[in-house]
Amino acid sequence: KKIAIIDDNKAARDAIKTILEHNFKNQFEIKEANSVSSGHNLVLEFHPDIVLLDIEMGDGTGLI
Repeated sequence: KKIAIIDDNKAARDAIKTILEHNFKNQFEIKEANSVSSGHNLVLEFHPDIVLLDIEMGDGTGLI
């Protein structure tokens, strides 16, 4: 399974990734994005099964 973490807060992305890696060792391929724009591109290219999305980011909202 593939997970995309989209959040402009690096500490939040790191915490989520650490929790996932600790509890689900090698079960997920995880990629990150730090903005709405890069998150949109990540989803289009990576085709994640799960998206963990921050709603309010510096360059816009996670909801389109």
